[in-house]
Order: sequence, then C-alpha cells, then structure tokens
Amino acid sequence: MKSSCFTDIKGITHCAFSDESGYNFGRYRSIAMISFPHRNLDSIDEQIFSILEAANVREFKWMKLNDAKMRFCAIALVNLVMDLVLQREFRVDTLTWDIEDSRHNVIGRDDQENFRRMYYQIFKNVFRQRWDGPCIWYMFPDEHGSVNWENLHEFIERELDKLRNEPSTPDDEFGLKKLVKLERIQDVQSSRCYPVQISDLFAGMASYSWASYPKFDEWQFLSRGQTRFFQSEPPTRLTNRDKERCKVLDHFNRLCKKHRLRVSLKTMKGLWTRNPDYPLNFWLWIPQSGMDKAPVKTR
Repeated sequence: MKSSCFTDIKGITHCAFSDESGYNFGRYRSIAMISFPHRNLDSIDEQIFSILEAANVREFKWMKLNDAKMRFCAIALVNLVMDLVLQREFRVDTLTWDIEDSRHNVIGRDDQENFRRMYYQIFKNVFRQRWDGPCIWYMFPDEHGSVNWENLHEFIERELDKLRNEPSTPDDEFGLKKLVKLERIQDVQSSRCYPVQISDLFAGMASYSWASYPKFDEWQFLSRGQTRFFQSEPPTRLTNRDKERCKVLDHFNRLCKKHRLRVSLKTMKGLWTRNPDYPLNFWLWIPQSGMDKAPVKTR
C-alpha cells in the first residue's frame, strides 16, 4: 500500500522526509532528514510498508520502542536503510543539539524559534552541500504545530537565491550546487507517510545515544555476561525500554563498523560523524562563537 501523502509532485528531482525528537523536552534534541532521488520514492515507500506489515506495526515511533515487536521492526528498518545507503543514492542527516551548552543555556530561551532555526540549518546543509545539482526538492516534514512551514519555505528560498548569485568555488567549478530549488514543503502525518517513520527512528536513536550513553555502556558490559569488580558508583539502572533501545543502537553501530561508514559512538559518547559527506551523517551542533546564542522569548 502506497503512502497517501504523495500528491502533485511532478517535476522534482529529489525528495526529503524529516522528523524530530524532543524539540521541547530533554537535554539532547534531534532532527533527522532522509533524502534520495525522487525516482526511487515508490520503491522505498513500498519496502518500508512491507516491513511494517510483516512486523504487524501500523506506525513505527521511537517513543513506542519498548518491546521485542517494535525492536524487530526497528532493526528491519535499520537494515533497509543500510542497504539503501550502500547503493549510494540515499542519505540520513541528523542534527542534535545540547540545551546545556553555551548556546542554549540562556534565560528565557525560545524553544520554538530555536527549533525553526535548527530546521533551517539541516535544510541548508543537505540541500546545498550534500547533493550535486541541479536539484529540485519536495520536502515532507512530520506535522509540527510550532513551525510555520510556509514562512520557513520562503526563508529558505531567499537564502538559496543568495547562493545562486555567489561566484563558483573551486570544488564546484560548474556551479552545480547553485542549481537548487525548494519547490514545496508539505507537512504530513507520519502514520500516512512511511518514509517519515525512518526519520523518526534516526532522530530518536540520535538523541537517545547522547542522553543515555552511560546506559548503553552498562548494557554492553552486562550483555557480555560480566560483572564489575570495582564499582565506585551505583550501577546504571536499565529499564526494559532501555534494553530494547540499546539492542537497536548496538545493531546499528555494528553495521556501521562492518561497512566502514565512519559513524562513531564511543568516541564522543553519542552518534557522531567526523566527515559530513558520508551518507550517514550525525551532526552535533557546536556553538560557533561566544556570540552564537539561542533566541530568547520577547515580551
């Protein structure tokens, strides 16, 4: 069964789907975007539906990952993503930010406006730098009441206009990266748009990896059947939900290592990619300067 959200999308070359994890709660918050050529949309959509149907899952949500049924579904989706990534025409880009860093730890922080700005950063990164032009994009974000998608669309197009007027750079001799247009943003319900559910999986996995790395470390130790001889602090408590999520995270991490995709988990104690050109890109926002501050609410 095809997703019911694909209407009037003729004339585009690429499509992207996005979702977020905890934009207004928790220390680590993420947005994940999957992107690929439009010609592959029907095939990818059908493969996701087949996984959901086989798992007897109506809609995959990271927040519902607390039992073996949802874990099997998550692992099947991870396997699909890995197969698509290895075909070289599929990307996952995830942006995570820490509300306790110097940018976000400000009085009166406006989480809604900050969320919009983070969305713009990942849009700009993927649309301008990760695909060769010419690219005409159709964007499907999960519906979110705090974002005015029409205003964001206009803002992004203004920024792309500026790019089109810039001189070509040595790494873009023919100016192909300028040939980028965001045709439309159409927010969708994830239950009716299967690719968004993959974005949900990766946004949730990214924020969980940063927020709960000590739990993952403890789970890894216990899964090897070992006990600690010296325990200076009480052991990290693992719920059933943590155990299921750690199994998914571990499976993903092992596949990344197997295929040498340069995704790190242990180094930064969270999912992180050194080179953003790799097709699995986990980006932790680092404050750019002392002036880089999150927006604050105005009275």
